[in-house]
Amino acid sequence: MLKKISHAVRSKSFECEARATKQAELFQRTARVADRALDRLLPAKSLYPAHLAEAMRYAVFSGGKRVRPFLVLQAARVCGAAESKVLPLAAAIEMIHAYSLVHDDLPAMDDDDFRRGRKTCHKQFDEATAILAGDALLTQAFLVLAEAKDVAEPRRRQVIAAVARASGAFGMVGGQAADLKHQKKKVKLKELSRINALKTGCLITVSCEAAALWAGAAPGAVKRLKNYGKEVGFLFQLVDDIIDGDGYVPLLGACKTYELAAKVRDCAKAAVRPFGPQASELEAFADFLFERKA
Repeated sequence: MLKKISHAVRSKSFECEARATKQAELFQRTARVADRALDRLLPAKSLYPAHLAEAMRYAVFSGGKRVRPFLVLQAARVCGAAESKVLPLAAAIEMIHAYSLVHDDLPAMDDDDFRRGRKTCHKQFDEATAILAGDALLTQAFLVLAEAKDVAEPRRRQVIAAVARASGAFGMVGGQAADLKHQKKKVKLKELSRINALKTGCLITVSCEAAALWAGAAPGAVKRLKNYGKEVGFLFQLVDDIIDGDGYVPLLGACKTYELAAKVRDCAKAAVRPFGPQASELEAFADFLFERKA
C-alpha cells in the first residue's frame, strides 16, 4: 500500500514538474515576442531628453515573466486572432503594469530599493525621473492603443475604455489608494478582497477581456474570458499570500487559503472549458499558478 502511495506521489510530482517546465518554456517564448514589440513601441533611446527614455526602458525590461502579455496572446488565440494582431495590446498593458511597479516602489508608497534583484527605478535614476517615467509609460500605453492599425472601431473604443477603467480610479489605482490607506491596520476579509480585486486583479482581468474585444469575439466569449481573468487574478494573489504567509493566510489560516485557491483554480478552468482544446494553455496556466512556489 505504501509503495502504491509513494508511486502516486512521485507520478504527481513528475507531472507537476513537466507542466511547470512546459509553462516556463511558453513564458520564455511569450516574453521574447512581447519584448520585441515593447522595444519597437517604446520611445527610442534617441528621445529628448534621453534619460527619460532610458528610465522607461529600465522599468519595462526588468526581467518580468510577462504574465499579462501571455494572457492577452492566449485569450486572443482562443478567439481566433493572430498573435501579431494583438501585440500592441499586450505591449500596452505591460507598459501600464511597469508604470504601476515604478510608482509602487516610490518612497511615498512601498519605499522599495530593489525589485527582481536590481535597483528600483528611483534608486537607479532619481525620484523625479521615476515619477515621470511612470507617467510617460502610462500615456505611451494609450498612444499605442489609439494608433494600433489592426483593430477597427468601435472595438478600439471598447478596448481603450476597458483598459482605462481597469487601470485607474475604478481599478488598479483605486486599489493602490485603498491599500495605502489600510497599511499597518488590521484589514477584514471583505476589505482585503476588495483591495486585491482592484490592485492586482483588474489588470489581469482586462488582459483577457480586452484581448477578446480586440479579437471581435461574441459577447458570451468575452464574458467567459473576463470571468477567467477574474479568477486567475484572485488565484495569483492567493498563492502569493500562501508563499509569503500574509494577506489571506493570517485571516483564514494556511490550509483554508490553500483550499480556497484550489476552488478558484477550478473555477478559472471551468470558465474557459467551453472553448474546448483551444483553451488548454489557459487551463494549464491556472494549474501553473496554483502549483508555483515562488
